[in-house]
Amino acid sequence: MLLYDYLLKNRIEQKDFAKRIDVAASTLSRWLSGDRTPRGAQALKIVAETNGKVTLADIYGHAG
Repeated sequence: MLLYDYLLKNRIEQKDFAKRIDVAASTLSRWLSGDRTPRGAQALKIVAETNGKVTLADIYGHAG
């Protein structure tokens, strides 16, 4: 599941999720728009915070 879809489905505001994973809201916004990609540790925080609903494959666009 894409992070954007996860946030929308769970009605989580971007600024709140950014706080949960300890990044600036502007950074999260750039990830969601595709301008940037989270680095390893940040990506792992996303996976953990979403309880695996958003996977590393989802973040980096890899299949399986």
